Amino acid sequence: MPEITVTYFDGRGRVEPTRLALVLGGVDFKDVRIKGEEFMKMKQGGELTFGSLPVMDVDGVQYSQSDAMLRYAGSIADLYPKDPLDALKVDVVVGALEDMTIAAFADNSPEGRAKFVEEAVPRYFGPIDEMLKKSGGPYLLGGKVSIADLKLYVSWAILKGGAVDHVPTDVLDQFAYVMICVKRVEALDKVKEWNAK
Repeated sequence: MPEITVTYFDGRGRVEPTRLALVLGGVDFKDVRIKGEEFMKMKQGGELTFGSLPVMDVDGVQYSQSDAMLRYAGSIADLYPKDPLDALKVDVVVGALEDMTIAAFADNSPEGRAKFVEEAVPRYFGPIDEMLKKSGGPYLLGGKVSIADLKLYVSWAILKGGAVDHVPTDVLDQFAYVMICVKRVEALDKVKEWNAK
């Protein structure tokens, strides 16, 4: 197995699905969590590929872009499908959740967040809910958890935890199959152990 270091701030954010993929796959990695001043030093010192976090070092080579890191982690943890059509399904959900995240933080005002709840939440989570329903569940690919389920779980956990001001913490409760999926992910032993740290 490669030597992996994941560097990000001390929070879930964009890298938590990657961390969870590595944890679920039993892949050893170093989890480095830094503060704002350390980030600024790294950024100003040119230590970050695109000047941002998260980054993942694999055998001493730095990589970035959270979804690319997630796919890599999923591949080595057997949580990213080898079947091209299944991989397409997973990528659709991962991409939609990235678009949702961008929409969530596009306008932090109460009005902007109200628009996010009214427009973006159903635009992204409605189709994901339908995909989960059609899969036979509880996960996107039926009975096998994938990186898409992990990214969905982390998106739910961030919203549920109140990290996005002016967005009700129960905003996703209306999506029955999303809730089934995230609750199943949350109940996985390795996820429970990780969350208890």
